[in-house]
Order: sequence, then C-alpha cells, then structure tokens
Amino acid sequence: MSDQIKIALVDDEQLILEGVKMLLSKEKNFSVTMMANNGNLFLENLETCAEEDFPDIALVDVQMQPMNGFELVEILKDKYPDLKIIILSSHYKTSVLGYMVKLGVSAFLPKNSDKKLFIEAISKVFECKSSAKSRH
Repeated sequence: MSDQIKIALVDDEQLILEGVKMLLSKEKNFSVTMMANNGNLFLENLETCAEEDFPDIALVDVQMQPMNGFELVEILKDKYPDLKIIILSSHYKTSVLGYMVKLGVSAFLPKNSDKKLFIEAISKVFECKSSAKSRH
C-alpha cells in the first residue's frame, strides 16, 4: 500500500483548484491525482481512472454548475461508497452541514480554514478510511 494519500479536487473555480493543489503538493504524503471543474467531469474521470490513481479522498465544493455538490455527493456515495468526501466550501449554514452529514460526508472544511487544520483534517479522514479497511 502506498504512503501517498491520493486526493481529487472538484471545484468550479480554477484559482481554488490550482491553489489547493499547490498547497497539497508541499505535503510529502499527499498526491493530487485528479482535478475537475465540475461534477460531471469528475464522474467521467473516475470511470476511466486507473486503479492505482483512484483517489482516497475527494475535496468537493458545494456550489458548482451544472451539478451542485449535494447532487455529486449523492451519486458518489451510491457509486463509490469507499471514497471519502470532504466538503470544501465558503457556504456553511447549519442546514447545509446537517444535510452533508446525512449524505455521509467525512468532513466539512470552510474555504477560509487555516493550512494546519486543513492538512490535519485530510490526514484524519484518511486514517479513518485506512483503519476501516484493516478491520475487514
């Protein structure tokens, strides 16, 4: 098993995609294996992805077009139940958080999170995924 945490980024803002990729590339155990600027493209990428590049974690924005983050998470949870999802958004109303928990996301991070919290959250979600795999 690779030491690298494979991460997919899904956001309709190119600057966010590039900035998060740059931030994560500075972490030795993180590898951004996929980027998509909308949910449809991300689903297409997952379907054609080589197994060794399949992400462990997807960082997903809520507000995107034509498919929003809620719709994408529902599809991902159905088709790829082992894929861990972290919502990365600037919209964090209580109703949104509650709905995301109900959908089964692993974490929610505001886009204005500090770097340390951001990195720790991704690592913790991955640790939970790894320990769940080892129990099976």
